[in-house]
Amino acid sequence: MRDPFDQVCPNCELSEDETGMLCDCGVCQSCCTCGSYCECAACLERFEAYAPLVAFEHKLGLAFTMSSITAQLIKRVSLALIVAFLGAQVVQAKDFGSIGQVYPIVEEDFLEMIKDGFQGMEDDGRMARIREEAVETVKARVERPRGAISPRATTARSFTVDLSVTLERDLADQNGRVFARAGTVVNPMQYSRFNKRIVMIDGDDPEQVAFALSEGNELDTLIVLARGAPLELMRGHGRRFWFDADQQMLTKFGIQALPSVVTRADPLMRVEEVPMQEVK
Repeated sequence: MRDPFDQVCPNCELSEDETGMLCDCGVCQSCCTCGSYCECAACLERFEAYAPLVAFEHKLGLAFTMSSITAQLIKRVSLALIVAFLGAQVVQAKDFGSIGQVYPIVEEDFLEMIKDGFQGMEDDGRMARIREEAVETVKARVERPRGAISPRATTARSFTVDLSVTLERDLADQNGRVFARAGTVVNPMQYSRFNKRIVMIDGDDPEQVAFALSEGNELDTLIVLARGAPLELMRGHGRRFWFDADQQMLTKFGIQALPSVVTRADPLMRVEEVPMQEVK
C-alpha cells in the first residue's frame, strides 16, 4: 500500500518510494525517471549527483547522448545499476541473521577417530595379534622363499651360455668421461675372476641335496636352491646354501632341469644337466 505522504509524479504516477528519484526542487514535484522535471537549481544539483553513473554507463560502451542538462539524460541512466549500487551498500551494512535453526558440529574429528580405533585394537589385543602374524609371515618367507618347480633331469645335456651384453647407451664416470659407447659388446667373463662351480638343485629333493654336498666345499662350490628351505638346510648340514630369488639364475643360464652344474669355460659358461640315475 502506497504511503499517503509520498510525493507522486503527475506524469508517470510513480511515488518516490517506487522510483527513488522524485524531484527535490519543491516546485514542480516532477519525476527524474520519466524526465519531466525542470532545470531549476535543485534539479541541476540532483543531476550532478547522478553524473558519475552516466559516465560509468558511457565507459561500458552503451549508446548515450548528452544533448542537454534535461530529464532525458537522466532517463538514459540504467535503473538496474542504481538499484545494484544502492543494494550493495545496504548489504554491507545490514545483518540478515540466521535462516533456520543452526546446530553445532557434533561429528567426531577424523584423526581422533583413527587414534581411538587403534587404541581400541591395542586394548582388546587385536593389534598384538596383527604384529605377531606379520612377524610369522616374514619368518616363514625367510625360511622358505618363493621358488620355482623345475623337473628332474632325465637325460644328460650340456650346452654353453654367452653372458655378453650389448650396451644400449654410453657409460660415463663421475667426471662425465665416456668409457664405453652404446653398441659395445661386453663379456663380463673378461673382467671376472670368478671360478667356482655352481650347483643348482631342488632343495626339497634329498637326493639332489646329497649330490650337491658330495663334491667340493664352500671354497670351490656354491650350492644354489631353486626351491626349498635354505636356513633349515644350513642348520642341518653346517654348510651355506644360496637361493635363486625370482629364478634369475635359471633364466640367465637357460636351465630346464635339475640338478645342473655350471662351470667356467672361457669366454663362455658351461651348463650340464645331470640325471640322478647316472649319479647312482
